[in-house]
Order: sequence, then structure tokens, then C-alpha cells
Amino acid sequence: MANLQAVLATDLPAVQQMYRLAFADLYQRYHDDQTDPYYETLATLTWKWQQPDRHYYFYVVDQQRVGMICVHDDSQQATTKRISPLLILPSFQGNGYALTMLQAVQVQYSGATCWQVDTIAQESKLMQFYRRAGFQATSQHAELQPGMTIVYFEKNRSEAG
Repeated sequence: MANLQAVLATDLPAVQQMYRLAFADLYQRYHDDQTDPYYETLATLTWKWQQPDRHYYFYVVDQQRVGMICVHDDSQQATTKRISPLLILPSFQGNGYALTMLQAVQVQYSGATCWQVDTIAQESKLMQFYRRAGFQATSQHAELQPGMTIVYFEKNRSEAG
């Protein structure tokens, strides 16, 4: 049995540890000290968690935290939600949990008509995952550093199926 469980303030050190485990490989590849969750301090994470437009959830399977997701409310459009970050711990990857977590969040926020997410263009596995999950790349992208480009995706309710 899987479900979403709200992250409490007392859970933030566990979230930080999950960031370190889940994003270590990406950090080693790109050494992105500016945007990689691997590098997130507890103070910054706490500040983000306190923002009223951000909602953090653990993804729990059989009473074990296997992942985490943050849903951002769009200040301009109430029916638009942004996901950042989304993670599955390395020991649980490859079991379809990321997709079922995305689906669970979309059910929880059933009033949302547009979902947004971004990922690293050079990470073909991540690019393929979001496409399989029904997201379409937009024309927007940003080069964070040489060899690391962020691609933005959207999924509209009509595409959700």
C-alpha cells in the first residue's frame, strides 16, 4: 500500500538526507552548487518548507519512505502546479514508484489543469521518464553551466488521460 504523507518540520533532516542520497550521482556529474538539491542546507530547506505555496510529501510504500515530492502552487494561475523536486531513493528506483507518486499527487490536486516540471536535458533517463508520464517539453530551456541544460515540461489535464 502506497500513499503520500505530509512532511512535518521535524522531518526536514530526513528530507535533507534523502536529497543527499537521491541526488549524489547528479551532483558528482555536474557539481551544481546553485540548484542541485544535494547541496541544500537545512536552513534553506526549512525556509522553503515554510512557504505557503509549497507542499512537501513523502511517498510511503509498506510503511517505508521511498521517495519525496514537492508541489508548488502557481501564484498567477491557481490551477497550475509545479513539481520540484521529485525523488526516489536509489535503493527503490526501477520499481515504478516515481510514476505512481506522480499519479497520486495528480489525484490529490485534482483541480490542477496544468503540471510543470523541469529536468536536465543531458539526463536521457529523466527526459524519457517525464515523456512517458505524459509531459511534453516546452520551448523553454536554460543553460545553467556548460554541459548542463534545464528543459521545462508541461502536462495539461487533457493530456493526462
